[in-house]
Amino acid sequence: MFGGKIFLLLSYTDSSQTNHLLMNLLFAFLLLLPFQTETGNDSMQSVQIESSIDQVTVYRDGALVRRSSEVQLPAGTSQLVFTGLTRQIYEETITLRTGQGSIRLLSINTRLNQVGSSAKREEVDSLTVVRQSLEDEITLINADQTNLTRELNLLAANQSLTGGQGVDLSGLKEAMEYYRERYRTIESRKIETDKQLERLSKTLDEVNRKISELENEIRRQSNEVVAVIDSPGNQSTSLELSYVAYRAGWTPSYDVRYSGANSPLVLDYKAEIFQDTGEDWNQVNLTISSGQNQRGNSVPDISTEYVDFQPEESAMKMDAQRSLNEVVATAALAETAPGVSVRTDEQIRFSYEIQEPHSISSGNRAVLPFHREETDVDIDHITVPKLNSGVFLVAEIDDWESLHLIDGEASLFMNGSFTGKSRITTEVFDESLRLSLGQNDFILAERNRVRDVTSRNFFGNRTRENHGWEIVLRNTGSEPVSVTVKDQIPVSRQSDISVELTERSGATFNESTGILEWDVNLDPGQTRNIPFSYRLEYPRDRELSNF
Repeated sequence: MFGGKIFLLLSYTDSSQTNHLLMNLLFAFLLLLPFQTETGNDSMQSVQIESSIDQVTVYRDGALVRRSSEVQLPAGTSQLVFTGLTRQIYEETITLRTGQGSIRLLSINTRLNQVGSSAKREEVDSLTVVRQSLEDEITLINADQTNLTRELNLLAANQSLTGGQGVDLSGLKEAMEYYRERYRTIESRKIETDKQLERLSKTLDEVNRKISELENEIRRQSNEVVAVIDSPGNQSTSLELSYVAYRAGWTPSYDVRYSGANSPLVLDYKAEIFQDTGEDWNQVNLTISSGQNQRGNSVPDISTEYVDFQPEESAMKMDAQRSLNEVVATAALAETAPGVSVRTDEQIRFSYEIQEPHSISSGNRAVLPFHREETDVDIDHITVPKLNSGVFLVAEIDDWESLHLIDGEASLFMNGSFTGKSRITTEVFDESLRLSLGQNDFILAERNRVRDVTSRNFFGNRTRENHGWEIVLRNTGSEPVSVTVKDQIPVSRQSDISVELTERSGATFNESTGILEWDVNLDPGQTRNIPFSYRLEYPRDRELSNF
């Protein structure tokens, strides 16, 4: 082809200079031909690889998916195409490993598999036209039924004809025959349209279902990972492709079981695993990890913080606002069947490898018990009757750091019976972790105002208030118990307001928080009364807020 064009061009021109230039071009072209032929024969081969998921490590906010495959690699440069993968991939996490043999990875990236998407979209478009036609026909039939109903009502309103109204007998018979025949026609037509509506509705439901399926398939269109590798020779090897997929994770929960005095506290760990990655996990080896991929991993840098005076105008506005919203008394209580697994403690996280394979299809959830711990606890009863009349059973766990707990909901079981819900919170810096086990219904608590002590009087330019309270505890159970009771008096933040504890009934008192605490021992059937009182004094022309 090229030779023919060049020959014609040479025979057409008479210029020797032009002929010389074209001869040089022809010579260069002939030199390049062998190189181009050689390159074309040595083109990169593409190898389609179907892999299967055999292991998944589920993080709190993602999942590390590992796929394996056996492949025959040709010598030289090849393009490996891993098909049928999820679209929910963090591309920077893709890793390719080889078993036996050796290969050199030249590049790796992802691409969307477009095969079949256009055909599915065309099918959706065609079905959408069919759906519109069905909806139009259903609308027409509904209108027809409305008209039939109106005609029936009209016939019923005009059928009261009698001979006394000037209609002879023959005319009456003709009218009755007409009404009878018309009624029959309309009822038959209504029955026919009802059947048509039923058929059309079923067809419309089927069309909508098919459209939904196709749209889901298009949305869940698979990804491909394309790896360009160099192999030193023909070889059979195993490949492992791994990546982190989003739209997956797990949340912790616990079953907490306690059987009474001298029994350990039993913690059954559970993981609610969710995944909507677009690929099913069929009989895979699962590992539960405490890691969080989206958590910030960069050390924060603290910068200089400067303090300065506000502009005088702003300061005056703040002083005026403060005087209006002045808080003179405030106080607040300052209380802020398991699966088998093997735990692995890493440097910055821990994980549990579940020993049995599990299946979780995309779009579904699964709750898996995966670990059990038994620990000794100190049991106490605590009540704060000002806020809640319940008496709570509380377990104190000393060596709680070794349990590797994560904040989560806890289902409570006492002596095998479900008693309610609680929550395990580990964001504490105390030596022991407190876990509420629910309320003890055998211990009753109430808090009542003592009217004889409560009063309000004026002394000169000062107001004096006396407040008296009484806490009543009763043990209706058959065993002695020890109860920690907490209450409070207000704390002043103003020099013009004085607060004095006038009766404490042996309570320990924290002046900075205003919290009172009693340790009370109750025998079976015993009742204890705990009175306490305090006095407030403040300027007569002022009122207390938040009190």
